[in-house]
Amino acid sequence: MPAYEDIANDLEMQIANLDGEYKKLTTAMLKQKVEIYREVDKAFNQMEQEIEVVKVKHRSIFQKHLDEIKQLQSSMLQTLYAVNEMKESNEVSATFNCSCKAEEFSKLLPKVNVSMPNFIPKKKRNKEEFCSLIGKLTPLSTTLVERVFTAKRPNTSVRELLNEPDVLNTIKTGHKYLRNVTCFNEEQIWTSGGNAYFKC
Repeated sequence: MPAYEDIANDLEMQIANLDGEYKKLTTAMLKQKVEIYREVDKAFNQMEQEIEVVKVKHRSIFQKHLDEIKQLQSSMLQTLYAVNEMKESNEVSATFNCSCKAEEFSKLLPKVNVSMPNFIPKKKRNKEEFCSLIGKLTPLSTTLVERVFTAKRPNTSVRELLNEPDVLNTIKTGHKYLRNVTCFNEEQIWTSGGNAYFKC
């Protein structure tokens, strides 16, 4: 029975250690979760910075065009002011200069079209694909290891067993020839001899 007791003790110890082992497994998974969240945050922060850079470029393109338009408007106003002054003058060169400017103003600046950038999210992954990015849990495996029972041998050698036995106690049974002996308990021994009678 000691072999079965060892097996039972071993199983009880493994059951007692289960919570600790699964806690280690969960801790390793949570560590990966934190790492993935950190990487995802980094990626989103980088994208936010890129959006800010693109917004600044976008604004500068519009601002440059607006500055050109305002400069042209200012030139037009100056020219109109000069034209009004020429009405009262008879100078020919100023009139010629004014007509050249009018031709220049008749050409409108091209309209600036800047396309707004778009965020294109990755195609939604299915559960298996997403789990494979995170990591994977190995399946539970069960194996049966065959045990071999080896009985413990006494330290007594065969030669010692064949020698004369040691007499520890002598019990008088009253039988001339003792045939059977049975231990009923520590206090009672049943014996029988050549006849049909049992003695206690």
